[in-house]
Order: sequence, then structure tokens, then C-alpha cells
Amino acid sequence: KIKSIRGKDLVSNNELFMNYLQNGVEVKFSDNGKIKTDIVNLVDYSAQGVVNNEFLIVNQYSMLQNDITKRPDIIVFLNGFPIVVIELKSCSREQTDSSHAFRQIKNYQHDISNLFTYNCFNIVSDMTNSKLGTITADEDRYMEWKSKSGDYEETKYSNFTTLFEGVFAKDRLLNIIKNLCFPSIDNIFTTNCTITKFSSFTYCIKNFQVSKLFFCDFYAFFPQKFCGCGLANHTDWQIRGHFRRI
Repeated sequence: KIKSIRGKDLVSNNELFMNYLQNGVEVKFSDNGKIKTDIVNLVDYSAQGVVNNEFLIVNQYSMLQNDITKRPDIIVFLNGFPIVVIELKSCSREQTDSSHAFRQIKNYQHDISNLFTYNCFNIVSDMTNSKLGTITADEDRYMEWKSKSGDYEETKYSNFTTLFEGVFAKDRLLNIIKNLCFPSIDNIFTTNCTITKFSSFTYCIKNFQVSKLFFCDFYAFFPQKFCGCGLANHTDWQIRGHFRRI
């Protein structure tokens, strides 16, 4: 199923893969002559996930598609899946800033689109400006990450080391992939990967008993004081996403 993802376009392929990545893949097998189904998880999101999953960073990995070869600067692999593409530019040259890195990512999506079927988000940086966004995000929707620890109170600076140390702590990366990447209302896959939303999510998980309640597949509950983005103006708490009973 994973190798043969062939939808109508890149976005639909990516959405299907993200569903597999977050929720597992349903497989059928024979047991004593009976056909049964089970879920195979592609990633271990438990507390042991930092040890049980395989994390790999590759520089200048060659991708070939339709006789075109491209080599993104850095690709981050999780259990063999190329989940993050990173494009780096030099801030010393006006022609090669983070905007140029963003355009380069978009060129990759056109020329080697198969790579981005398995993409969770991308990062563009010129060492001064460092931002992350998904395959459907415009440049103005690429967001900064301003905390190394994941603590909202630390959000003063946004730079190269803050983003990379903050996002790529293994436990935090797994949390982002599992809980902060989701389809929007218009089915465009997006990520709510800002430190504000991450800290809101972790705050709510720590402060709510959800074992006997409804839990949100994507978002959980966000206090209005954390929103700062006009999600709603009339209630103290916001609830978004699709719900299931646990």
C-alpha cells in the first residue's frame, strides 16, 4: 500500500500517506484459514519511540524521477520515510535567501514529486531566517519556531539553531508528526507547527483528564489565551478537529 500510493495528485497522495503514518496501515492476513485484519503501525509514538524508531539525516540525497535528478540539501528520514526536506541558503548573498530556498522546494515538488508523497513538512533557512511549512503552504504560511525546549514562555528568538534544536528533539518531532499535522477544512494538508500551538497542545494534555472524554484526532483543546490567531472570539476554549471516544 505504501509503495503504490498513486492518487490523482501529490496532495491526495500525501494525505493518504499521512493517514498511514499517524494511524497505521490496515493489512489482511490468513490465520488458520480465516482472513483477518490488523493495523501495522509505521511509527512508534509511545514513550519508547525515541529508541524504537530509526532517525536518519542524509546530505545531498539523489532523487531520480522522469530522467531528472535532484539533490536536496538535507532529507530527514523516519523509519525509512523521507519526512522532512531542508533547503539551506547563504544569508551573505542577496539572491540566495530563505525565499530562494522556498522556491527551490517548490521546484523539487514539481520535478521530483514522488519524494513529497512521504513528506510531513519542509524547512527553509538562510541561517538568519528559518521557517517550516508543508507542501501546500505558500511562503507567507511558512512559520518560525522560537523555542528549543518547546516551552511557550521561551518564544523570544527565531534563528537557525533554535528551530533545529527545538523541532528535531526526537520526542518533540514525533509529537509534531502525530498531533500537529492534519488536513484543513478544504482538504489541503497543513501543519500547525508553531511554538504557540505546540505549547497549547502540550499544556492541554498535561492539564486535562481525557481518558473518559472525547479526544481530538488532530488538535485537542486550546485556551483562547494561547490562540492569538482569531480562531474564535466568543468562547474561552476552542475545540477543533475530528473526535473519537477513547
